[in-house]
Amino acid sequence: MIQASAPAKVIVSGDHSAVYGAPALVAAVSPRARVRLAKVDSPVVRLHADGETTELTVAETLELQEELDELHDAFMEGEIRVDEIMESGRELFFYTMAQWLQPDARSGVELWLESDIPVSSGLGSSAATIAAACKAAGEFFGEPFEDNDALIALVKFIERLQHGRGSAMDASAVVTGGVIRLIDGKVMPSAPLDADWWVVFTGKAACSTGECVARVRERFATSPVWQDFAEVTRSMTAALAEQNEAYLQAAIRENHRLLVKIGVVPKLIDGFIAEIEALGGAAKVCGAGSIRGDNAGVVLVRGVNPTELAARHGFKCTTITGEHDGVRLE
Repeated sequence: MIQASAPAKVIVSGDHSAVYGAPALVAAVSPRARVRLAKVDSPVVRLHADGETTELTVAETLELQEELDELHDAFMEGEIRVDEIMESGRELFFYTMAQWLQPDARSGVELWLESDIPVSSGLGSSAATIAAACKAAGEFFGEPFEDNDALIALVKFIERLQHGRGSAMDASAVVTGGVIRLIDGKVMPSAPLDADWWVVFTGKAACSTGECVARVRERFATSPVWQDFAEVTRSMTAALAEQNEAYLQAAIRENHRLLVKIGVVPKLIDGFIAEIEALGGAAKVCGAGSIRGDNAGVVLVRGVNPTELAARHGFKCTTITGEHDGVRLE
């Protein structure tokens, strides 16, 4: 049996804008997602996740791969919505295994998915689980990844089914680990996060990341707002490197204003962040946010301990633990 794991991630800066070529600042954090693979004597792919087991033959898995590719093409042509590409997130992992399967296979593979990363929270749950599955599959099928670039590219390619267009941001963070800057698709190490960060779980967003990304694209694809996002990320990167707390919090607040502008911060969460700011801190939605409903996944907080305030709103809260390691075999 082969097992691999990958960390969650938080977007310190660059939410949505990285899709349009703006720089991003991303950190790998706990918890981790784990995937175990074992050989099956018959040509099937058997998936265990969330207490349920799903099985397809190798032939059915390869047919699903072809179908999902066609549906994604239809999405790119504007013929269907992003949430019409897949019927279930489980299809991602059959699609992942299909990258290695051959039509004449006489044996198959069994997968167990285990993750403590909240789904649809902005912490990169799908990217982490896909990265762990790919890392394990490379070893299982005798084709280990020689470098991170190839693994990042594959995770991004597979995740496009979930989000419409894969972003290098999530893939790079969960594969590489640590804190990274993404500029023009290139991954560069950045100053590490210190201990004074919190994440507040506001509840699962009412829409998927893919829906958010698609809606923002419809309204802002050619907008100059992405230049403003890029400037905020540069300011935040410099503030972290210089350990300038005032500049760091100012950049976080401006990032929040921009996310409100593109419509991914629900009114309730905007009010919660205003309360954080009134206490002398700074906060922003971390990840896609939401285009409807009251919840927005994770809010990243700096400068004030939000535990008491979060509890009054019925939100859970925890400090961030940075993960130096990205995806790894265990």
